[in-house]
Amino acid sequence: MSTVTIERISAEPAGVRPVAESRWRQSGLLELLVVFIGGVMVAGAWVGELLDLPTAAIWILCGLSVPLTSLRTSRRALDAVRGLKIDVDVLMFVAAAGASIIGHPVEGAFLLFLFGLGAAGEHMAMRRAEHSLRGLEALAPESAERIMPDGSVLEVPLSELAPGDRVRVRGFARVPCDAVVEEGATAIDESTLTGEPIPVEKNPGDTVFAGTLNTGAAITARVTRPASESALARVIAVVTEARSRRARVEVLTERIERVYAPLVLVAALLVFGIPTLLGQAWYEWFYRAMAFLTAASPCALAIGAPATYLCGVAGGARRGIVFKGGESLESLAKVRGIALDKTGTITTGRPRVHAVRALAVDDDEVIAVAAALEAQASHPLADAIGAEAARRGVYIPAADAVRQHAGIGVEGMVDGVPAVAGSPRVLDELGDAAAARDAVHRFTAESCSVVVVVRGGAVLGVIGVGDQIRADAAAAVAAMRSRGLRTLMITGDHAESASVIAGQIGLEEVHADQTPRDKMVRLEEIEQSFGPVAMVGDGANDAPALARATVSLSMGNAASDVAADNADIAIMGERLMSVVEAFEMARRSSVVMRENLLIALGVICIVAPLAIAGVADLGLAVVLHEGSTVVVVLNALRLLRSTRAAR
Repeated sequence: MSTVTIERISAEPAGVRPVAESRWRQSGLLELLVVFIGGVMVAGAWVGELLDLPTAAIWILCGLSVPLTSLRTSRRALDAVRGLKIDVDVLMFVAAAGASIIGHPVEGAFLLFLFGLGAAGEHMAMRRAEHSLRGLEALAPESAERIMPDGSVLEVPLSELAPGDRVRVRGFARVPCDAVVEEGATAIDESTLTGEPIPVEKNPGDTVFAGTLNTGAAITARVTRPASESALARVIAVVTEARSRRARVEVLTERIERVYAPLVLVAALLVFGIPTLLGQAWYEWFYRAMAFLTAASPCALAIGAPATYLCGVAGGARRGIVFKGGESLESLAKVRGIALDKTGTITTGRPRVHAVRALAVDDDEVIAVAAALEAQASHPLADAIGAEAARRGVYIPAADAVRQHAGIGVEGMVDGVPAVAGSPRVLDELGDAAAARDAVHRFTAESCSVVVVVRGGAVLGVIGVGDQIRADAAAAVAAMRSRGLRTLMITGDHAESASVIAGQIGLEEVHADQTPRDKMVRLEEIEQSFGPVAMVGDGANDAPALARATVSLSMGNAASDVAADNADIAIMGERLMSVVEAFEMARRSSVVMRENLLIALGVICIVAPLAIAGVADLGLAVVLHEGSTVVVVLNALRLLRSTRAAR
């Protein structure tokens, strides 16, 4: 069973369904029934032996049982032989054939029955884990109600929807694609995508995502992305890709199996050959060699790693935590500290202008100059200033030659005059700026990020931009610390503002005024001092730090680019507690992995020597060997159970 192939999840866009299989075939029950029928024949052969029936009848029953119990395993064994390989399937058939050669056809058939039963049950269990992931594909409906230009409604396949189309989403129907609400107000259940159980209120201008459930009144929305590029489709693509990114222990066990299986066959030949050459009864030692061959086969050892990490990835996806493979689970379990960015991670990432302190002009002009520069910048503060300018209705002058400096600000020409909108660092290049520094100090004491606006070498004013701390930030930090993790903030914001927020939520350490390069260097220093660190950021401005960290988590919502190149794990929801849940899932996966390896190695190390000594016969070796494989898979399936981090 060590060579069980776990099929890749379909990467088709949401809304595209493969041809449906029968429920029995899809669940694996049909295969299990066929194997069970073969088992009945094995039982009949055993009863025949007890009743001393003709040998031919017993052989016929055993022979008929083999193709029924070996539907899956025989194909894999033949493929291995054609490829000139020796694996567990080959070893099992060698052991069964050997038992039959020396007059034990019932035990040989019993071995293949239990082996086939274990393979069918294992496949059935793995299909359950696959089903948890495939369930994502079924979230989006197959069609949508498109509103035509004349106001009529036409039901169309998802593939025909394009950005700009208007769709109607009825109450208690699933949203067909990513869109922005135009008319109506409702509550959307996003738990299937983000893991957040409470429906989210949606009003005109808010974003809704494919596969989420409208729990209220009907709404009209305008499509923003094709179905193939929706947040749901990206999650499916990331999880599919995760299957090819294996943990180190998975790669290691696969390499061991490639060498170990042939060695087991050689060892079985020695168990038989050496005593026979020394004059011992060949019959007895051949039987012991077959029992040893069965007990020493690495079924549970090889299936333990892929089963564990598949279930870990599936369990995370069901909670809105997208692991990009077993490697990210493995790495996260080893971290000793978690570094958090501030804006968009600790805070909601939706800042608003809190106050304006004008020094040389009026408030509106300070906002106007800042908005002219920030209109060409990519940062949450820029959006906040632009929104404030729109709210005030101020005239925004033209800005040319605009350049953005990461961690510092934006500079350019506004109405032909050099201007800067940036962090308090820009004051270091100016002379007398006491009033501006006082304003900076006041805003940072109020937990605001600060934008200093300079034109023609003179400070026009200071803008304080406030961002709300996530509701669960303090609880999440407390949960991290209770699990022995060191918590720290690494941010480009001003030190005073960062320190105020860090104190409010209980962070142990703060590194502020950090440029993207500074963050990367700081992470290197921290890892050298106390070990592996996970970095949680927004996946954009924190790209260098995310790339440098032992493992990185992209914190955001379903609208963000889930497949951000620099993040190993994507948090789909708005809860910082999801970071704790990701860590818990990684630790649980690590524990299950160790348990599975212990079970697999324990059976091999105990039963194999007993088989050589003649204490464990072939039947007992089969039961314990196959039993350990089933236990390993069932143990991995525990990771699918829903769990929430302790508050």
